[in-house]
Amino acid sequence: MVSYPRAKIATVRIGHLEFEGLMLHDGTFGIAVPQICSVFQIDKNQASRTFKAILGEQFQFDKWRSTLHPKAVNVLSLIDFERLLRKLDRCGNLLAQELVDLLLGLSLQQIFSDAFCLQFEKEDRQQWLKDRQEGKEKRRTLTDSIKDYLISHPHADKMLYPVVTDLIYLGIFNRRAAELKVDWNETNPRDEMTRKELSYVAEVEALTSRLIDRDGLYPLTAAKEALTRLIIPVCDR
Repeated sequence: MVSYPRAKIATVRIGHLEFEGLMLHDGTFGIAVPQICSVFQIDKNQASRTFKAILGEQFQFDKWRSTLHPKAVNVLSLIDFERLLRKLDRCGNLLAQELVDLLLGLSLQQIFSDAFCLQFEKEDRQQWLKDRQEGKEKRRTLTDSIKDYLISHPHADKMLYPVVTDLIYLGIFNRRAAELKVDWNETNPRDEMTRKELSYVAEVEALTSRLIDRDGLYPLTAAKEALTRLIIPVCDR
């Protein structure tokens, strides 16, 4: 009889997303395939075929036992799970895209915190992730508001998205997005923002969205009004 390794179970939290993670006695991490199928809405009955199509025909699942499943279940190692995320991201899976974007910079955040002897504990990491998630949610809300405005105002400038973003960044950082990318050496300025700075951006974007939707303001006017009302301090760093 084949003896499969036995894993411990813990709830893994990535911001607001939760699932059960596995760990072997040697510290190897993994995720049960049924968990992955549930999170990414993959048909469990087609899991083997689907995963081979994504990760390659030579791919093989590991099999682990756990306190949750007395019988061995198919498992992806953490490395294979990261590969899966990147593949799903490239295939247009929205949740995978959000997770890949969300996790960008987290390891560097930890490394820089270590270098400067700063504490970056479990609670700090989760709050950092939640702040980014909530910022992205508010960003999507503002994007949707501008999109709806453009639909109802077909002659408006179609470049409103970057223009509004630049205006908000100018109000908070005294620089446009392109300038922040250069100054911070970061493709996406949000990946370099602190928790407080992310919250400032989220507040301005949320109010801008409400002013567009509720009052029918031109998006640039709404962003100016939001910055005026909130009196956000300039983060000039």
